[in-house]
Amino acid sequence: MKIGIQTWGSHGDIRPFIALAEGLQTAGHQVTLYMTSVVDVDYSTSIPDSGVHIVQIASYILPSASQITKYYQFINEKNPLKQAKLLFSEFFLPIENEMYEASVKLCQINDIVIGHTIHYTLQTAAEKTKTPYVSVMLAHIFPTTNQPPVGFPRIGKWGNIFFWWLIRTILNKSLKPTIDMLRIKHGLEVAKDLLTDVWSSGKLTLIAVSPEICKQQDDWPKNIQVCGFLNMENTPNEGSISVQLEHFLDEADPPIYMNFGSMIPPILQIQKETIQLFEDASKLSNCRAIIQMPLWEQCQVKSSKKIHYVTYAPHHLIFPRCKAVVHHGGAGTTQTTMLAGIPSIPIAHIKEQEFWGLELKRLNIAPSLLIRRKVTPRKLAERISTVINSPIMQENAQKIAQFMKVEKGVSKAVELINRKFN
Repeated sequence: MKIGIQTWGSHGDIRPFIALAEGLQTAGHQVTLYMTSVVDVDYSTSIPDSGVHIVQIASYILPSASQITKYYQFINEKNPLKQAKLLFSEFFLPIENEMYEASVKLCQINDIVIGHTIHYTLQTAAEKTKTPYVSVMLAHIFPTTNQPPVGFPRIGKWGNIFFWWLIRTILNKSLKPTIDMLRIKHGLEVAKDLLTDVWSSGKLTLIAVSPEICKQQDDWPKNIQVCGFLNMENTPNEGSISVQLEHFLDEADPPIYMNFGSMIPPILQIQKETIQLFEDASKLSNCRAIIQMPLWEQCQVKSSKKIHYVTYAPHHLIFPRCKAVVHHGGAGTTQTTMLAGIPSIPIAHIKEQEFWGLELKRLNIAPSLLIRRKVTPRKLAERISTVINSPIMQENAQKIAQFMKVEKGVSKAVELINRKFN
């Protein structure tokens, strides 16, 4: 089959779709991957030998002058709906037309299309052109009567039903109008429900989350399937282990890895502040640390016996050699840390990341969640000490990793797609 894939977002929103594209191409399909990155990274050579045709569509990066203002606006916004609207208004809507045109083209040249849940331009184009559409959810957000949405209390079946109704009502009132405007513009009726009619597909919706976090629910319709984490080997833009880093990893006890991934804009002031937070917490907890910071050299810091700086690094190779990872709570980093068999210390910048931090706490492989706008070096040091001195967290992380290592998320996704459309 000819298969088109489209995604939008940061590294954690793009990497899983590169993995899926490569898996489908290896399985004999002809795959085209359209991506829109909101970080300044070139993915065009990410999988050069697979045959996947990769095209970057209208990548939109905020002008540097406004990045620092928007960064603090994002992390200081307590209302998750306002936060989501800010994200859409700054990074999605300015290039919505270009992405929709690309979505239509993708539908016209392929037998089926596959899209990131949030990529409503592809769902709209698929409905308009009557092209079979598959949705990929990178978080387990589909309603079930068996459990409440993450962060809500467990008070039984009827409580679960009410909380999911509440979530859907809020989402429909706040985010659906933007999507409906595009639908109306192209001759479609407004969507009835964001979760079931836009973010998921009636044909096949893949939940790309490890079954160790999200189990298949018995009240889900057959089109909702947990395939597992869409993982892949290191890509060229993730760097490599240098000789200096290899020495640092070998010369003493395993370090703590510290990074905020795509939550760190290329602004010197913000990176200096983050380095100071990480350095101070490392000293207070008396632990060695690897600090990932793209502009660390410009921040006038140097590696030492206690701290080693990297611009980028292959997480899947380094994390298993660390004690724990301090991270922002993105879906990809969360599951990569779990796969490495070590605990997390999440510091959420936005509500979606709070979701993952709460899940890690539930699995007892992370301490209590920290929030970026409230975190201090002492609070972070306390969480690091909790993790280091918790054999239970270490054991739980190792057990979960053993199960995750036999999961084949990409293979399962390819199998489900083949079964549905072949």
